[in-house]
Amino acid sequence: MTVNLWQNMRNASRNLASIMALSAALGVGASVSPAQALGRDGKDDTAYTIKRIYKALESNRYRVGLKMNMESPVGAVDMVETMVMKELTKAAKDDGSSTTVFDFESASVTVNGMDIDLTPMLPKIITTRDKDGKSAVKVEGGDEALTAQMGEQVKQYTNFGTVFMPAKPVKVGDSWDVNATGFGSKDQTVKGKVTLVSVDTVKGVKVAKLKSIMDITGANELNMHSDTTTLVDLATGKALDMTMKTDGNTGSGKLSMQMNMKMIDPDDKSDAKQPIKASADVKKP
Repeated sequence: MTVNLWQNMRNASRNLASIMALSAALGVGASVSPAQALGRDGKDDTAYTIKRIYKALESNRYRVGLKMNMESPVGAVDMVETMVMKELTKAAKDDGSSTTVFDFESASVTVNGMDIDLTPMLPKIITTRDKDGKSAVKVEGGDEALTAQMGEQVKQYTNFGTVFMPAKPVKVGDSWDVNATGFGSKDQTVKGKVTLVSVDTVKGVKVAKLKSIMDITGANELNMHSDTTTLVDLATGKALDMTMKTDGNTGSGKLSMQMNMKMIDPDDKSDAKQPIKASADVKKP
C-alpha cells in the first residue's frame, strides 16, 4: 500500500470515527406540551420542550450516508461512507437517566475507488446518561486503534448534544446560542445558533424542524462551517432525519462534505452499500 493511500485511509478512519460519534450523540429529540396554543394571528404559540424521552427496550435503526472530498499534502481523498446501525435502549428511568447501545449492522467505505468492508472493525458503543444528560461511554470489540479513538470522540459528541439543546421551552422562530469547547479535541471551539424553524404535520406525524449553523475553530488552522437541518418526531422525541453540510479547512487540507442520517423501518434489511445519495452540490474544494 502506498504512503499516500495509507495516509488517506487513516484520514478516512478518523473521519468515520467522528461521524459515528456524532450519530451516537444524536439521542436528542423533543417532547411537546399537551395543548397547542394559538396566538391571535392564528400562529402556533406553543412553547416546546426539546428533550429526548427514552423508553426501556425500545429499538431504532438508522442509515447513514456520507460523501467527502478533501485535498491534503499527501494527496486528494474522494470518499463515500455508508452504514446501517441499531440503537437499543437497555434501560431508562423516570428521572431521565438511560443506557443505550449502538450496534453497527453493516458499514462500508470507498476511498479513491477502493471498496472496504468496515463492519468487522466497528465496536459496540454503550452510552450511559445521568438525569442531567451527562454521559459515560464505553466501547467494546472492533479494531483496537479505531475503538480507542472513538471512545473519546463519542463521549465528547454525546455531551455536546446536551449543550446543543435549549435550556428552556422554545417557540417556532426562537433561536438559542451554542458555545462549547473541547469538541472533537481539547483545543476545538464550537460557536453557533440553533433555530426552531417550524412544526408541521407530515404523513400524520407532527415534526419539528431544527436548523443549526455552527463554526468550528481550533489549532493548525482548523476552520470549519456546518449547516445542519434535523427533523424530530414530537410524539416520540426521536430524530427522524438529519442532513449536514460542512466545508472549510481541517488543518491538514480543505474539505467539503455532506452527511445524511435517516431513521429506517425496523424490518428494512436493505444493504448498507446502497447509500443515501449525497446531493450533487458537494464539490471538490
